[in-house]
Amino acid sequence: MHDIPVGQVKLAIRRIAMGPAEVRQLTPLSAELLDLCEGSLTVEEIAAEFRQNKIEVSGVPADKLCLAGLEILLQQRLIGLT
Repeated sequence: MHDIPVGQVKLAIRRIAMGPAEVRQLTPLSAELLDLCEGSLTVEEIAAEFRQNKIEVSGVPADKLCLAGLEILLQQRLIGLT
């Protein structure tokens, strides 16, 4: 336990029908994206936040990064679409 770096992380807890709740440690980018999903923003508005903050990974444009991140969160059942 002494070799674990000290720092804050964001955890996501999801309940499943059968079995115990699952806990996931989010990457900083996933945590930021999940925070944007907490309100009533549309996908386009979330993508605009990414563009405004100039969020990119390895040259991937903010729009594509946002959509890919949302798809991953959706597949992990951490968000739902309404």
